[in-house]
Amino acid sequence: PTGLRRSTNGGASFASARGSVVLGRRHRKILRRRISAFPLSGGAEKAGSALIAWGDEAIESTDGGASWKLIPRPLAKGSIEALSFISASTGYAVSRQRLFFTRNAGRSWKEITSLGAEALGGAGNLSFGSATGGYVLARFAGQQNVLMHTADGGRTWTPESLPQTLASVTAGGTVDYAAATAGLFETTSGGLSPSASKLAL
Repeated sequence: PTGLRRSTNGGASFASARGSVVLGRRHRKILRRRISAFPLSGGAEKAGSALIAWGDEAIESTDGGASWKLIPRPLAKGSIEALSFISASTGYAVSRQRLFFTRNAGRSWKEITSLGAEALGGAGNLSFGSATGGYVLARFAGQQNVLMHTADGGRTWTPESLPQTLASVTAGGTVDYAAATAGLFETTSGGLSPSASKLAL
C-alpha cells in the first residue's frame, strides 16, 4: 500500500525506490518522507518526460524514477484527490471537490471556478489530453458521475450524457475513452456531434 517499486531491466525484477522527498520546513528543520513510506494509492501516470504518482501527496520524477520531488498541494489543508498532468510542469488537480490548474509544477495553483459542479476525486475521474482539452467526472444537477468536457482550458464546460453510469475517463489525445458499468465508450470529437443542430422558433 505504500512506496514505489522500480525496475531498470524491463520489468524482470523490481526493487523499492530509495531516497526521500522534502515536504517542507518546520522550526528551521527540513521535513522529509522516505519514498518507501509514501502512500501512493491515488494513481500514477507518465506526463511527457515526467513520472507522477500520488496518494495524499503527489511526487514527480524527471529522471526515470531515480529521484523524486514533491508537487505542492493546491490547498494546504486539502489532500490531492485526483491528478492529471500534461507535462512535467502543466497539470490539473482536484482537492476538496474543487478543480485547480498549474503551469509551474504546483508552485502555484489557480482555481477553475467555471466548472459549476463538484469535481469528484478518485483514480480515473480527471483526465486531460492537452493543456486545453480534457474531462472531469462531477456531481452536477443532482446527478453523480456526470462527464464534464472542456476544450478551452476550463473556461467553459459541456456536460455530456451517456447511457450508462461512468466509472472513469481517459483523454488519449486523438481518441478519448470512458469506462462505464457495462461497457467502454470512445470518441474522436470530445464526445460532441461534429455537426451543429438547428433550432427553429
